[in-house]
Amino acid sequence: MPYVVRHPTGRSPFWYAVYRDETGRRLKKSTKLTSKSKALAHMLQKAAKEARQNRLTEGRARQLLGELLEGLNGESLPVYTLAQWLEHFVKQKQKSRAEKTAVRYEQVKKDFVEFLGSRARLNIAAISGKDIADFRDRREAQGLAPGTLNGDIAILSAAFNGALRQGHISVNPCLAIEPVKDKSSGRKATFTPAQVSALIEAAESKDWKGLISVAYYCGQRLGDCANLKWNQVDLTGEIS
Repeated sequence: MPYVVRHPTGRSPFWYAVYRDETGRRLKKSTKLTSKSKALAHMLQKAAKEARQNRLTEGRARQLLGELLEGLNGESLPVYTLAQWLEHFVKQKQKSRAEKTAVRYEQVKKDFVEFLGSRARLNIAAISGKDIADFRDRREAQGLAPGTLNGDIAILSAAFNGALRQGHISVNPCLAIEPVKDKSSGRKATFTPAQVSALIEAAESKDWKGLISVAYYCGQRLGDCANLKWNQVDLTGEIS
């Protein structure tokens, strides 16, 4: 966490600001001030200067405010990088979701962090809608189905919503992303008699052979045929 300290050897009368830059590197710089309160005020002046230069992002503002609070009472605002927040989010979901769902969350986290590279070490508030769209587009170029792509964004959106509820960000960057449309024709063709014969021939058990035959000749879904009860079958009545 960022804070102000004296030089460890005592050779300097100045307070030093200790913090991490936007890439996660830990830095220590002299404030050129001998008063701790003035050193903290210096941090606020620095924030004001960055704001005038349009360089004060939400993440940087939280970092500077954290420095001020820690200097005053020893407690800082919790600040998460994107990678840290996703790790926290996935661990929470692993406690409340089914195993397969938890594995899916873990995979999306891993894929997104790998895609962002060094940007994953930025404050979560620095992640933009462009980052989300670029990730989605990269996955689409790799040939993933629309359902998978939209599922990825839904999981990331849930993670950002969690950060939003806890005050770590002011907007969910996933909300600007439109769902990917399924460009497939949508209508599936029926099996030909030759294809049905091939399916029956390849079936490994009599149950499967019978199920395929019933589905084909009755025009029913396999699931409906599998759940069919004998009291639903009329073997004596006429077929109209």
